[in-house]
Amino acid sequence: MTTTTFEVRRRVFAARAKWSAAQKLWVLESGWVREFSGGTIARYDRFNVKDLPELTEPPSYFNREVLPAIQMSWPQLRRLHRRPASCGLRRLALTVQWHRKLAFPLIAPISMLLAFPLRF
Repeated sequence: MTTTTFEVRRRVFAARAKWSAAQKLWVLESGWVREFSGGTIARYDRFNVKDLPELTEPPSYFNREVLPAIQMSWPQLRRLHRRPASCGLRRLALTVQWHRKLAFPLIAPISMLLAFPLRF
């Protein structure tokens, strides 16, 4: 039976990284790689240029487009509002925008209903 531990085995640092579309991997520049074993540094390598074959996520993987609340529809805001707080979204601001998106179009009809009895 093997036990799974959540220890850091390797840490990679690079001053710059460029995506190579031809090779479909990241090319790292001016950095270092540290490998750990049992909580101590087992190996330390500096590099000027290096590619790591296991880093294959394209740049689009890291992009997440979030529209401003003014450009979202009410159902889109509701979906964002229902996401867990661990996603890093500001829930209070989303809640306010979600309610505002519903309330603003109702201002005119409600004010007319309130003003109608006062007319007489």
